[in-house]
Amino acid sequence: MERSKARTPLAAFPGLMLVSGATLTLEVCLTRVLSVSLWYHFAFMVVSTALFGLGFAGVALSLRKRPQDIPSRLLAISAVGTGPAFLVGYYLYNVVPFEPFSLGTQPLQWLWLPLSYLAVTLPFFFSGLTVASVLTRYTKSIHRLYLFDLLGAGSGCLAVVVLLPWLGGSGAVFIAAAIAGLGAALLGLEHGGRWSLAALFTALLFVILAPWAEEIIPVRISSNKVVADGQTVAQVFRNPLFHKYTAWNTISRVDVIEYRDIHGGLHRSALIDAGTAVTRLAHLVRPIDRLGPSSDEEGWFVRLSSPAHVLVVGSGGGREVLLALRNGASRVVGVEINPAINDLVFNVMADFTGHLYDDKRVEIHTDEARSFIRRTDEKFNLIDCPHTISNAAMASGSLSLAENHLMTIEAFGDYLDHLLPGGVLIITRPEAHLPR
Repeated sequence: MERSKARTPLAAFPGLMLVSGATLTLEVCLTRVLSVSLWYHFAFMVVSTALFGLGFAGVALSLRKRPQDIPSRLLAISAVGTGPAFLVGYYLYNVVPFEPFSLGTQPLQWLWLPLSYLAVTLPFFFSGLTVASVLTRYTKSIHRLYLFDLLGAGSGCLAVVVLLPWLGGSGAVFIAAAIAGLGAALLGLEHGGRWSLAALFTALLFVILAPWAEEIIPVRISSNKVVADGQTVAQVFRNPLFHKYTAWNTISRVDVIEYRDIHGGLHRSALIDAGTAVTRLAHLVRPIDRLGPSSDEEGWFVRLSSPAHVLVVGSGGGREVLLALRNGASRVVGVEINPAINDLVFNVMADFTGHLYDDKRVEIHTDEARSFIRRTDEKFNLIDCPHTISNAAMASGSLSLAENHLMTIEAFGDYLDHLLPGGVLIITRPEAHLPR
């Protein structure tokens, strides 16, 4: 009997599901990691390298003398190698000094570019070998195997929602490698217990190391990412005097840095994806009623309607909420899509922000602004959209280069529909974004 028609062991179904789940967990995690490490454009790189790795694995199998004959040894080797390949590829990516915006000035970058791509490709090559070997070896059960493959892929995507906030980017990659190891332990049973034991050992090791993954393989941040004083973001993050906090979720990585201005004033800013976007945290040095009105244009518009009802689209670190309150607003509704940012102001940095969001006049929602506006019947004297633009890639790595949905014709219609008579809509943008 040909090996390609071998009887399908029951362990092959959950084994394939675990390997597929680990692969999708890794792929989605890497869209976040590359957006932090480089820039949001390179989240797309993960999709292309994953397809290349999976496709190249299929080509490699087809070039064998008997491509339809997949021995149990080959399946076991590819499966057991998948978990370690996840971490080897991830490590190599983070040590290769690829700087995309230095390609024109540093000729060596043309060497680092393909090496960086190949490092990201390596895990998907091994995963592709494993999946293709299972489907080729057990052709009689391919319909049921494919079902488990899809179940695993869907579960792997869902796992990212838990793993990223819990363990961060590197920790989630370690757990993905551990899941692949569990799948390999099941797939290697047919060839012998030694292979399964080896896979189980690596899986257990990766789980144990996961809480320290950020120290073992830290995410390399491009030297092209700098802060206002010219220091690289990586330098700032390595200095505990400046770097105060890090949180991951499926939307972004958020880091809080602390600094003083030329007058000695203390400030904290939340850097999103290591500088792709930034929001400054509100800082109350004394009670709001003792701060007095501000002298900027936005404060003047708040004072036009007294008492004003204000909606802040993209409330971020709370500075616009504070501005509205100190200029006499009787009610401020803030909408912020990133739960990590709201958690900063509500909890983690509440002392620094003077427990701003505990004010009875403030109501904060973690929501997509367009969706919130369409659902609410409330109308406002002022709708403030302060710098509501970010280049951060979403977890899917897609649609990041599409239009900003807060700036469409339909969005403006929603804003105007929720203004009271004589109300004002304020939209601000940094100078670099004005041409767009």
